[in-house]
Amino acid sequence: MKTPISAQQDVGQDEIDLGALAIILWSGKWSIALSCALTLTLGAALLMNTPPTYQANALIQIEDKTPSLALPAGLADIMSGGADTNAELELLRSRLTLGAAVAKAHLDWMAAPVQVPLIGYAVAGRGLPLPDWVSFARYARPGDAIALDYLKVPPAWLGLEIALTSRGNGQFTLALPDGTTLGGQVGQLATNPAQDFGVTVASLTGAAGRAYSLGQIPELWAVSALKGGLATAEQGKGTGVIQLTFNGLDPDLTRRTLDAIVEAFYRQNLARSSAEAQKSLEFVQSQIPTVEADLKAAQAALNNYKAQQRSVDISFETQSLLSQTQATEEKLRELDQNEEDIKRKYTPDHPIYKQLTDNRRNLQAHLDALNAQIGTLPETQKQVLNMTRNVAMAQLRDDALRQRAQELGVLQASTIGNVRIVDAAVTPLVPIAPRSSRTLAVALLAGLILGAALVLLREKLRQGIDYVEEIEELGMPVFATISLMTDGRKRRGRAKDDASRSKIISRDHPRSILVEEFKSLRTSLHFGILDAKNASVAVTSGAPEAGKSFITANIAAVTAASGARVCLIDADMRRGRQRLRFGLRRSTTGLSEYLSEDIGLEDVLRPTDIPGLTFINTGAFPPNPSELLTRPKFKDMIAELTQRFDLVVIDCPPILAVTDAAVVGRIAGALFVVTRHRKTEFAELRATIRALETSGVSITGAIFNAFDRRSLKAYGRYAYKYRYRYNYAYGYTSFKDEPEGKAEV
Repeated sequence: MKTPISAQQDVGQDEIDLGALAIILWSGKWSIALSCALTLTLGAALLMNTPPTYQANALIQIEDKTPSLALPAGLADIMSGGADTNAELELLRSRLTLGAAVAKAHLDWMAAPVQVPLIGYAVAGRGLPLPDWVSFARYARPGDAIALDYLKVPPAWLGLEIALTSRGNGQFTLALPDGTTLGGQVGQLATNPAQDFGVTVASLTGAAGRAYSLGQIPELWAVSALKGGLATAEQGKGTGVIQLTFNGLDPDLTRRTLDAIVEAFYRQNLARSSAEAQKSLEFVQSQIPTVEADLKAAQAALNNYKAQQRSVDISFETQSLLSQTQATEEKLRELDQNEEDIKRKYTPDHPIYKQLTDNRRNLQAHLDALNAQIGTLPETQKQVLNMTRNVAMAQLRDDALRQRAQELGVLQASTIGNVRIVDAAVTPLVPIAPRSSRTLAVALLAGLILGAALVLLREKLRQGIDYVEEIEELGMPVFATISLMTDGRKRRGRAKDDASRSKIISRDHPRSILVEEFKSLRTSLHFGILDAKNASVAVTSGAPEAGKSFITANIAAVTAASGARVCLIDADMRRGRQRLRFGLRRSTTGLSEYLSEDIGLEDVLRPTDIPGLTFINTGAFPPNPSELLTRPKFKDMIAELTQRFDLVVIDCPPILAVTDAAVVGRIAGALFVVTRHRKTEFAELRATIRALETSGVSITGAIFNAFDRRSLKAYGRYAYKYRYRYNYAYGYTSFKDEPEGKAEV
């Protein structure tokens, strides 16, 4: 985006002029509006062809492993322990859990109607009509559906499509992957024993000829699909309450899928929780026969010894020693059990650990003293005591194992796991996607951004001159700015014919504001050529289509309208078309015949319908126009015309194309260069100046043509500076009254 020189003095190069940027965007409002319309149309088409997505949700709680029953410490250790939520969530997303859900809900079965490519849901879900062509008969319409009760395929067919075609009345035909066909009936098993294939279609909705696709995918594919649609989130840090969500297109299938996942996770957690109790129970039950045999052997040994010694009982003193010994040994066993827990919590130097060591030492010393007393007993009493103690110890072990077995049995029967289903899976009736308002808003925003980007890019890439200051920067004064001339009718893109190209504003549109602009140019020219060597003005441009012929014709016309005698010469003997403005034929003799043949000046002077304006046509296009213009006869002609007329206006060819303008410019009293708004490039104007100066021609000034006040620059800085220049309509037709059309050239 270029900035005028005057504006560059006020605004730093590193600053962004938001006002100018807004003006640029406003000038391209129709482009932005078209972009928004396109993106909104695409967004609406996307919504039309996007099936709704539903989200099922469920709530579970992962509790600490704290048994609800009053269990002994050993059994409580089996059941207790903090819940690791992250570990449980990983188990929830594992193949163990998801695979069980796939198997239960048959999520590896695929069965659906065949939809139209690209616009399938718009037809099947939205009811977009399709032509009644045979080629479209196979595609799904609203209400078409299929459901399976049973499906079994050989391993080689996993992931392959099986085509089903409805034949009406519940009958169908299957096209199997091996190339064979198989007929079937809804509700009946269709099987191919040779391929180990079987399918039972539970329901089939659709007209005859509808096509359906079914098959079985590998379990890993189904697990991956479940994992992709499943989301988990803990509700509050450390709460153990997990919300599960699963997205799908069918609300009922989505609910059943999430329900299968929750159920599979709950069951595997329950099985995992009772597995340890089951293994402990099996081990205890395997030890009971051995301990029971040891008890029987100890009792038999005691009874046999008593029978041999004919001793029925032991003395009171011996019984007291036995009781004390058993109690001391029991306390030592308890200390041994407690020591394992204390070792995990404290170091050997801790007072609690030292106290345990001291208690063991004291108990062991007391046990040694008791054993010493036992050693002083008579041999018979001593043997009976030892055997009785063995029987008591064996009895204790047997009772402990049996009690442990009972406790483990109760524990296994009461295991409930640490996963609790709080809320079963449910699917709200309102889909979560697509969200029409959000989609259309994004489409509108994308259209705005895209349209704005295109407008700014177009402005950045455009190289045409926008401002008068850009011309004056090259040291060339601008004598006038001529506004854009529009065609008199809306032609809907049709090219202008010759008649429409022959516009002379003062004659064809006398109420147009352009008449005043040409009058202003006439005044500027009058004072600009006061010191010229003769009263002739040559007009050229750098390249074609700048509007130089339009400018010269209207300069001559408005000058003649002021009462002056004006002669207009079309010196473009290559492509000149000024004759069209005055209704002359191409065969009319003109400048080329005058310069090349022996005819008089009166023979080429043509009066026009504009009083005071005389016209000299190009004549037949000669092969050597430059050579004709360099002849002294042309210079003499200009000298004679300036004597007979108040002003001579010469329309010259573009200087960058041919050198004719340089030849005429050396003869004429003044030379003006026409530049066209947003079409003439800055480099082109610079080359024009260089070409004329190289030829020794002095440029009097420039005329800025086809200035479009409705364009972005017309309402930008340039318009701010010169806005009062164009607001003097005085009852003339305003630009709002000017009809639309193609600019005059």
